Amino acid sequence: MCPRTGVLADRPYRQDEAKFLVSTSKPGDEIAKRFDGRACCYRKNVAKGKLANSSKLLVNLLPAEEIGDSKIMDIGCGPGGLVFELLGRGAKHGTGVDISPKMIERAQELAASQNLVDRTTFRSGDGAEIRLDPHDIVLLDRTICCYPFWEPLLENSLKATRKYYGYSIPRDRGLMGHLIRAVKSVGNLIISLSGSGFRSYVHPTDSIQEHVESAGFSLRAAGTTGPWLTAVYARDQRPDL
Repeated sequence: MCPRTGVLADRPYRQDEAKFLVSTSKPGDEIAKRFDGRACCYRKNVAKGKLANSSKLLVNLLPAEEIGDSKIMDIGCGPGGLVFELLGRGAKHGTGVDISPKMIERAQELAASQNLVDRTTFRSGDGAEIRLDPHDIVLLDRTICCYPFWEPLLENSLKATRKYYGYSIPRDRGLMGHLIRAVKSVGNLIISLSGSGFRSYVHPTDSIQEHVESAGFSLRAAGTTGPWLTAVYARDQRPDL
């Protein structure tokens, strides 16, 4: 039985759609193909020091005093923008995980150009499946919406979190939620016409928050930037990781 996920565009998945999502190819393969083709463009933005507004908010919601000397991990890191930003704010070591091999190559190039090879680790893999080493801070900025089924990604990443856990996901409430679904519906249609199996998803924000809290975290801070809801949680009791 498929886990509860959210909506494809503006309605719940039908059973036949869920079967299509899991049978035509692995969702991760489609995500990798999608972002492999965008790696060079994303690299240029990171090289210029550009961060998306959701990324800036995610960093600013973290307690500044906890960033220093911490080990951080960004899942869905792209060319490493968040990793480099947090290293610049005092983090001891940064790990980036991305399902796109091309994104990881670009991140490694940027780390070398900034003399940060010794303080970074970039690895290609599906954050929902690979073994993730424990880190003090774990972030998923605009990553969860790329997955049709969000539970495995959260479960795997939460287990690797010692102190703080943060994410940015599409807003699903009110007028903005309806607008986001309409835009994603059109975008997904255009993507499907290109022959790609990639889709972008609007997942239930309340269910995601409940899932994180049930893993032993409490909401510390949250905010919005345009279509994105950004939240940071603190672990109630720090595990022996």
